[in-house]
Amino acid sequence: MKRLTLLLAIFFCFCRLNAQDSITGRYARFLIPTEKYVAYRTAVTPKIDGVITEKEWKNAPWTNLFTDISGDGHPAPRFETRAKILWDDDYLYVAAQMEEPDVWAYIKERDEIIYYDNDFEIFLDPDNDGKNYFEMEFNAIATIFDLFIEHPYRSPESSFITIGWNANGLKVATHIDGTLNDNRDRDRGWTIEVAIPRKSVNDGITNILQAGNIISVGFSRVEWQTDKLADGGYSVRKNKKGGNLPEDNWTWGATGRVAMHMPERWGKVYLSTKKSGDVFPALPDEDLMRILWAMFYREEEEFAHNHHYINDIPLTAKERLMTAGADIRIETTTNTYEIIATKSDGEMITLNQNGIVVRHKNTLPAIKAYGWYGWDENKVSEDSLFNLFLEWKKHGLYGVCVNNGFDYERITRCAAIAFNAGLEYHAWAPSIIHGGMDSTCYTVNRLGKSAFTPEERAYVGYYQTLDPHNPEVVRFLTDAYLKMAAIRYVDYIQLDYIRYADVILAEGLWAKYDHKIHHRWRDEDGNVREYPGADYCYCDTCCADFLNKTGIDIRKEIASGVDPASIPEWAQFRCDILTDLVNTICDSLHAQGCKVSTDVFPGPEGYAEPMVRQQWKKWNVDMFFPMNYNDFYLEDAEWVGEITRQEAAGTLKPVVSGLFICHDWRNKDKITDPEGSGLTPSELQEAIEGSMSSGAAAICLFTPDRMTPEHWEVFEKVVKGGIGK
Repeated sequence: MKRLTLLLAIFFCFCRLNAQDSITGRYARFLIPTEKYVAYRTAVTPKIDGVITEKEWKNAPWTNLFTDISGDGHPAPRFETRAKILWDDDYLYVAAQMEEPDVWAYIKERDEIIYYDNDFEIFLDPDNDGKNYFEMEFNAIATIFDLFIEHPYRSPESSFITIGWNANGLKVATHIDGTLNDNRDRDRGWTIEVAIPRKSVNDGITNILQAGNIISVGFSRVEWQTDKLADGGYSVRKNKKGGNLPEDNWTWGATGRVAMHMPERWGKVYLSTKKSGDVFPALPDEDLMRILWAMFYREEEEFAHNHHYINDIPLTAKERLMTAGADIRIETTTNTYEIIATKSDGEMITLNQNGIVVRHKNTLPAIKAYGWYGWDENKVSEDSLFNLFLEWKKHGLYGVCVNNGFDYERITRCAAIAFNAGLEYHAWAPSIIHGGMDSTCYTVNRLGKSAFTPEERAYVGYYQTLDPHNPEVVRFLTDAYLKMAAIRYVDYIQLDYIRYADVILAEGLWAKYDHKIHHRWRDEDGNVREYPGADYCYCDTCCADFLNKTGIDIRKEIASGVDPASIPEWAQFRCDILTDLVNTICDSLHAQGCKVSTDVFPGPEGYAEPMVRQQWKKWNVDMFFPMNYNDFYLEDAEWVGEITRQEAAGTLKPVVSGLFICHDWRNKDKITDPEGSGLTPSELQEAIEGSMSSGAAAICLFTPDRMTPEHWEVFEKVVKGGIGK
């Protein structure tokens, strides 16, 4: 096969499209699923004689018929080719059957260029990494050309090819169904039988011939057009200039172009212990690998045209979903690049300019950690923010949740900074607290006061809470988050303040706000009472819809002296409104391939639901960040683990335990305001260990810039070492 004269530039001119097009569509011909084959273990060693009629071969299935190497749009092979595979402890066995009306072969010396004859070729990458693979070629008289290849010819680096390498112990035989080198009759074809010894292809790697292994195997057949000579022989047909006409290349699965040295396009062979009836197992990360290879082909094209690589390859919404949450970045130099995908389980997959794939197990810290942060651009420049992110990553943070509201321009810059620092980026933005809308869009409390009016708002002036039941509000929030999701490098949209106002404050905050609200939080029996000024929404629409749904007139109930907190349907009605809003937003974002996280109150049953109407386990988000701020609830650090256990129970979605940091921890005993208090370094360790041992997927710091050197020392010890280390 002519492998060294690939016209990449011509090919890429053909497939060159607008940069906004899907890269999986752009390189679709290279991304067709590879062939798969279940190879059964044989208890009887086949006799290597080229005749494949023995029982053990009869029980082995045929591969699909070979196709043109370039795939769809190219002529189908003129003659059929198919193969079979068996294995045992010592050999990988290959048999192939080739339809051929004119069988000929003239090359007799080992390691001559066999593909100048018609030939059958085997390619073997034992550990599926795209490097250090083997090629074996055979003609119809079983002459061998075997070689070792360090990495594919397409590599920008010079390939190291060892033609002098021999597969010691290799066994091969052919059988001709017809006559050899005789054009006076019509032949039926030829078969070949090969036994590849494990020891010859196992150098430096684990034994490939083990049950359950999946190895990469490529098959190719080179077929020349010929002219019949008067003496009965054959010669390769010439073009008008006297050179050979191009050979046909027929392969087990198309590579997408005339190039066999694309190990990622070879078939996958599963070594089964069964005699029959087994199925090919699911390949790990198949969709993610498809994206990584599409990026590889994009880099290959860029280098062919512009002699440099790029570090930013946009993905469509559908392609982002195919990554299954993996964080992907590209690191480039003048002549090299590496595509790096870090999966959610910590495994890292790298793919470089040579097409070499490497898997690195558990590259993340033992405990995944995030940080909430509000970027004040007046105090922290972009360069300072980048350095801050790098510092946090060095300490062990995996991602950041940054509050830039709905300032899309700032989100764009901040997300890019996080990406360049290697951090997952959650675009954190308040939902229900928002100004600037019509007065009818805001919630109304039990006393008939609207959150639209500053002096009527609960607790603090910024509690300007939108009505989550208002269709205009739903449209506004959905559109705002969709616009945010379109920003490059935004990994998650993080919903915050997706709740009603705190109808019950956390107990640690009662004293702080007593002077303003004059509310007695407990009744005579010691039961916690709702604060009417923060009990929303009693607007006309909500009350009317509740009446239509339940038959209960909530305003009449209140007028008759009934405490609305005693009507469970009324609480559930508002919980359902929030759930509907969240799921509407999530459905729209998911349709665009964007993932969603959300900040929630603890519980939810004991806190989030009665306090702010959040039944968040019903929400269709991808990750929950409960704010487990123990000091707000007058609890110790042990409580964090206890509440996390409740939160993680009954949901398959990741729970990220939010931890509130005390910056002035040496004076914590003098701090009366929980919003100025938090976890000391020793409490931080207890809270992290309690969270993780109770089912949390990660923890999140509020905030990393409140952390002292003592906090970081404890944090690194626990996060990088893991629980119990």
